[in-house]
Amino acid sequence: MKILSWNIQSGLGADGIQDLYRIIDRITNQYAPDVICLQEISRNIDVYAITGQEDQLETITSSVPSYSSSWGAAVRKHRPEGKVEEFGNLTLVNNGTKYDKVHALPQPPSKGALQIPRVAVEVYIVISDKLIRIINTHLAYHSSNERKMQLEYLNQLQQWAADAANSPPQTGTGAYNHTPVTPYTVMCGDFNFTPGSSDYQYMTDKGWLDGWLVKNDTQPATCGIFDEKTWPEGPHCRDYFWLNNSINWKISEVVSDQTCPFSDHQPIIITLDI
Repeated sequence: MKILSWNIQSGLGADGIQDLYRIIDRITNQYAPDVICLQEISRNIDVYAITGQEDQLETITSSVPSYSSSWGAAVRKHRPEGKVEEFGNLTLVNNGTKYDKVHALPQPPSKGALQIPRVAVEVYIVISDKLIRIINTHLAYHSSNERKMQLEYLNQLQQWAADAANSPPQTGTGAYNHTPVTPYTVMCGDFNFTPGSSDYQYMTDKGWLDGWLVKNDTQPATCGIFDEKTWPEGPHCRDYFWLNNSINWKISEVVSDQTCPFSDHQPIIITLDI
């Protein structure tokens, strides 16, 4: 199973060109993943829109009709003329999604800091008769306290899943027909922290495996390669695949495509033997 994660910055490349179609072409023709996890998707927000691609969710999903979509809007505003402005994360699954959920992440008041509401899109898919849980998220950039609370919430979700596996709830009909639980969890996205940070240490202390280090000696750069204005610190890692350590994961490959200037972040891809 191949999973791609990419903060596409609403289609705006480090070369100044904003074009979703070249991103879609790159994903489908060069990477051909089973699961696509995208962050920073915009719908009808003028500062992120270009003619013909105002609704980026529609542009992307209509271009990959074989993929089922799970959309998580972190921002949702109604315009007077009836259009809806949205901003969030999109997960696309080639062999079909079995269940999905959208979680609003904590946004504590942070005086003087820029803030964007954040979400985690959680999908369940079946691969080789195994139920796999994939969480696509994008954490706070400007506030370390906000980001820490979001990490705590995501870890609470994982703890609840583990507890439910040991003590499953009673299942009924309709809304009482609960989503099955699974030990297989992959959490990916733009986490906005670097290796060696306290946030990174928090994740490893909680038992998550950094997918980069399962196959590599170090983490590759996932941003700052082409966009020196946004990232004056230069190339570094902010995007991850986190794997729950209760599973003996078999990873064929995990890479950052460092040749692509179509965003300020690089596409990252992991291939799991399931």
